[in-house]
Amino acid sequence: MRSDLEEIMAQLRELGHAVEELRKKWEREEGSVSLKRKKQIIAVQKSREMTAEEVGGKLGISRTRATEYLKKLEREGIVKGRYVGRMKYYGLKGGEK
Repeated sequence: MRSDLEEIMAQLRELGHAVEELRKKWEREEGSVSLKRKKQIIAVQKSREMTAEEVGGKLGISRTRATEYLKKLEREGIVKGRYVGRMKYYGLKGGEK
């Protein structure tokens, strides 16, 4: 679990987020599977905005599960969502290409 957390923190430092606050929160609240998924989502979100269905497809998880993770990351201020019609696209905050 520790190596996953450190990798996530390194990625977030690049994006300029308040990593210490997030690190403490994640150490208290998250299991290793959740940290692994968050790391994977951050990695796929580096290239472009994606829908939850696209993220789920890349990670081999359902759209519903991807939406849950993306909403958590959105509440934590790591990703942002925007609607285009009925579709919601998620992208890293500060990581616009």
